[in-house]
Amino acid sequence: MKRQIGVRIDAKIWSQFKELCSQNHLRPNEALEAFIKTCLDYKSIAEALRSLQGINASEKKAYEIQVQKMLTELDAYLTYDMKHGEAENYSNVVGCIENITKILPKITNQNLTSEAETKINEALAYYRKIFEKGETPPEDIILFHVKMN
Repeated sequence: MKRQIGVRIDAKIWSQFKELCSQNHLRPNEALEAFIKTCLDYKSIAEALRSLQGINASEKKAYEIQVQKMLTELDAYLTYDMKHGEAENYSNVVGCIENITKILPKITNQNLTSEAETKINEALAYYRKIFEKGETPPEDIILFHVKMN
């Protein structure tokens, strides 16, 4: 049996929380109840919070590893094309850039973010030069430039 309870929460915080719940297709009471159950499972609010923070740290680390992997792939494709003066791997490069730009907002490692931005800009500059020489770019370069600009 569920019972309505009275809890005082800052109006601005409650409004933001309700909006976040709406975006995640949850009712605010479902989110709060899940958090309360987690606290009860741990028999400690502090332990429940530490657990949640650990999950966030693990997720961030996983995203960082994904970005590093994609940067390695991007670098290999770009290095090959630069060495041979062509755009053979262009579609692969665009795929790497798209994956990196999807994940990048989820990480907080500034060095990795800077490295990714530098490598992406290097790739875009290289392929702009290649396609300015008269070679017709694949359709995806046109679409990608529209997304980036």
